[in-house]
Amino acid sequence: MKISTSQKTAGSKGTDEESELAYLRRVERALREESERRHRAERVVRKQAAALASTRNVLLRSAAGRDFIPVFLRSMTRECDGVWATLWKVDDSAASGARAISFFPNRAIEAQVNAFVPHHGEDLRKLGAVYRSLAEDLREAYVLPANDARVPAEVRRFYEETGVANAVISPCLLGKRLFGWFSLLTEDRLVSSENVAFIHATAQQATLAMQLSELATTAGKAQQAMESERQARLREEEATEVTRLLRLTA
Repeated sequence: MKISTSQKTAGSKGTDEESELAYLRRVERALREESERRHRAERVVRKQAAALASTRNVLLRSAAGRDFIPVFLRSMTRECDGVWATLWKVDDSAASGARAISFFPNRAIEAQVNAFVPHHGEDLRKLGAVYRSLAEDLREAYVLPANDARVPAEVRRFYEETGVANAVISPCLLGKRLFGWFSLLTEDRLVSSENVAFIHATAQQATLAMQLSELATTAGKAQQAMESERQARLREEEATEVTRLLRLTA
């Protein structure tokens, strides 16, 4: 069977139109994906700016570390709909970390945690070791599912009871030194990238704030030592002068 020239032309035209349509669809999809990437980046920047503003306000209000850490934890739970947040400190005597300060927006959850902690010290040490390993290896914010096999079984059970779906861990780093990390527990099945960015930015700024606080404390102690030394020198000079006058009188 012969195919006429007109049929060949029509078939070729149809193929060209289909190719052009497929190309336009690919371009449209690429543009949508690029637009979504830009929107995500903008949301992350807004979250990080909010974290920076929160840090500035904290430092203006308080210079004492244990006073401003709960403010950072409160900010994390409020901005990211967290169940609770905790600052962990590195335990140099072990391969884990110790819970230092926690913030609970819900008193019922706080009561459950306070009832769980005293009876599960070993489980919490194991959990701290998992968190520390992640913080040291990744050195950035990381989302750990509550049902991850690395989480101790009793802790997984407790997370299920309290509705926790994920833990976001963000290290406190100063250069290469890890001295702790923040953990935010959340009910979200999928933690958004902007919330992860906010937690990471807050952790970095809290790290800087804690270091500034320690430096201010050290500087204050040095100033007190210098003042004590000056007072001691004055007393010594006064004693020397009294002794000289007594000798003259004698």
